[in-house]
Amino acid sequence: MKLLFIRFSSLGDILLTFPAISFLKYTYPDIIIHFVSKSQFQDILKLNQFIDEVILFDDKNDSISKLKKIIKHNNYDYIIDLHNNIRSRILTLFLPFRLVRFKKHSIKKFLLVKTKINLLKNYPNIIKRYFLTFNKIVELDENNFDTYLETYKINVSDYEKFVDLEKLIQIDNNELIGFAPSAKHKTKILPLNKFAKIGRELLTNHKRIIILFGSKDEFQYCENLRFAIGSDRCVNMAGKTNLIETSLLLNKCKLIIANDTGLMHLGDLLKVPLIAIFGSTVKELGFFPSGKASFVVENKGLKCRPCSHIGLNECPKKHFKCMNDIDESVIIKKANEILNNNITLEE
Repeated sequence: MKLLFIRFSSLGDILLTFPAISFLKYTYPDIIIHFVSKSQFQDILKLNQFIDEVILFDDKNDSISKLKKIIKHNNYDYIIDLHNNIRSRILTLFLPFRLVRFKKHSIKKFLLVKTKINLLKNYPNIIKRYFLTFNKIVELDENNFDTYLETYKINVSDYEKFVDLEKLIQIDNNELIGFAPSAKHKTKILPLNKFAKIGRELLTNHKRIIILFGSKDEFQYCENLRFAIGSDRCVNMAGKTNLIETSLLLNKCKLIIANDTGLMHLGDLLKVPLIAIFGSTVKELGFFPSGKASFVVENKGLKCRPCSHIGLNECPKKHFKCMNDIDESVIIKKANEILNNNITLEE
């Protein structure tokens, strides 16, 4: 059987397909898996050794018609549209292959965001929803998947021999702490002064190095945070590494503290101890970390959450209580427990 998966973006959404795709190949080793995605995610797709071929789409230079021609030349048994947006629907229109689409539950998400009517309370997370989509094509054992997911980890060891991390950063055998302090949407960002306080406290209490992770666009924000932390043991690597290098550095961290971003999901699937900070989004939307080595910090009692299913550029209520009211001492306490190996993560 030959399958084509479509997920153009973004980093976190692509990463969340990995466990189910890996389990599919684990269960049926002879299945051939192709994956369509945007070209900027080619590095991260290399980390899933169960994908046989990646078909890249460049927004600037490629067209949907060109991509459609490439797909037509392959004899797929099924196309699995995990993106299910206008672009993916146009791409799959009139293709001569059986088609399965990921169900987004858009109406239920709309009701939750706009009216706070919660019809998603008992729904599984996105990883499990991807698995259930695959189960429409082949028979997969749900209990076996749950067991598989507990031990699933993105394997970066094959790339360690090709990347000299010492050239990227002088780590001197110090155990690293990873911060992913920014995000695409502002309502997902813990205020800089809170992240700075966390950083100062951890560097005072532990002989570690903090690495600030992010994109090129987030470099200046991370630089402002580095200055606010005020230590030469805080290093800004935002925009200086590709996704393979970022994965290798995250994998060496003793702890990752991150907002709700793709890097948070990457840390979770690397099975690194993780403190994930959620502001405007909630668990029912499906994107909470799934690993046992994760701890979520959120303002649970706030009635205006969620104000969006992906985040916004400003707080609709103007008070930003979902992040402003988060007590950074809770994060510091949990981080100290992890760094002192006195860990109780799941709560």
